[in-house]
Amino acid sequence: MHFAHPEILYGVFALPLLLVFFWWSQRRRRRLLERFGQWPAVARLVNTASVGRQILKMGLLTACAALFVVALARPQFGASERRLTRRGIDLIIAIDVSNSMLATDVPPTRLARAKEQLRELVMNSRGHRIGIVAFAGAAFAQCPLTLDYGLALTILDAIEVGIVPLQGTSIGAAIDAAVDAFERGEGGNGGKKASARPGERVLLLLTDGEDHDKTALEKAVERAARAGVRIYAIGIGSSEGAEITLPDGTIKKDAQGKVVTTRVDYETLERIAFRTNGVVIRGTATGDLDLIEARKHFDALEQTVQRSTTKIVYEERFVWVLALALLLLVWEMLQGDRKKELGL
Repeated sequence: MHFAHPEILYGVFALPLLLVFFWWSQRRRRRLLERFGQWPAVARLVNTASVGRQILKMGLLTACAALFVVALARPQFGASERRLTRRGIDLIIAIDVSNSMLATDVPPTRLARAKEQLRELVMNSRGHRIGIVAFAGAAFAQCPLTLDYGLALTILDAIEVGIVPLQGTSIGAAIDAAVDAFERGEGGNGGKKASARPGERVLLLLTDGEDHDKTALEKAVERAARAGVRIYAIGIGSSEGAEITLPDGTIKKDAQGKVVTTRVDYETLERIAFRTNGVVIRGTATGDLDLIEARKHFDALEQTVQRSTTKIVYEERFVWVLALALLLLVWEMLQGDRKKELGL
């Protein structure tokens, strides 16, 4: 016998309280009747209840309550093995953490709005292995490919502008770091090497697209294409441009003292996506990203087995216990507590 919630069985220890209540109710009934006169005389007038039947009814109620507690604990008997397989793709999210992500053209900031929506993407990944890369002038893997979405969400929440010391925007470094992470994660599929066929690896690149190293970018895109990595490029921010408010509250200016503005470079993002058979996702003026459509793309890609486990599944038997409890309850309701003429 196995119980799904054995801790509920401790409720059985509360059953003596029913007996205490039964004893208290009988004592109170007697005290109320004693108000009408001496108990021996009153007892002869009202002594129509059968003590034996009252004890029987109380016993039935106590047994019924005990069975309800057992049913809530979900008794299970008989087991079978079921093989559970999780299929998905390898998905790495590369997040731009350069100063330009502090622009407020997308409230409250580009980075804050992006992280809010990426949380929903991670929570609805449905079997995909998730990795996270943060990049600015350099790139670092913050989270390796994992099925532990709680870990991925914790790391995502901790990403802020300044987490990468070298400022600037090097998309090429982000792509290289992602390809490295894919290669390191090849042995993570239950001990089996992940396939490198195109479509099974996706890099979700979230940036404003203003790259400062075009040569490195071209080489990184070529490497990603050879490794079978599709790049889904997400542009966040406005095409008109916006000022950058630094963490100390000042407006960013260049060496000549002019205010620096940042705008989305969709041309660069489109070239990256086209070269890797990916997709460009354009953000709206409010910063909304069409990540639902992105998830549909991911689900349509060829998926590999990410985890395969065997689970013991027990057969539920609480229905029988519950049925017996209801039967006893009906029996108790049908029992009277009055004496029979020739009986109790």
